[in-house]
Amino acid sequence: MDLMVTDGHDGLLAAVSELFGATPRQRFLLHKQRNVLNAVPRRVRHEVESEMLGIWAQPTKQEALIQLAAFKAKYAKLYPEAVASLAE
Repeated sequence: MDLMVTDGHDGLLAAVSELFGATPRQRFLLHKQRNVLNAVPRRVRHEVESEMLGIWAQPTKQEALIQLAAFKAKYAKLYPEAVASLAE
């Protein structure tokens, strides 16, 4: 396998790690998006979601990291749980 895409379930992560330890793992983005958005008030979810999707839409890892840093700088004090969830 070239890539394993999973949610954050601890049991699944343990099994994947044990059976496919050398295979890179990526978190299912929809689950990550939901977790982040659950940590912000409903009135700002659309704005936060647009900026978060902008991170994932970047054509290179370097550009995505720049967008991630901007996201963290903007929201770290307002919504620390959302930023921590995204960074996880």
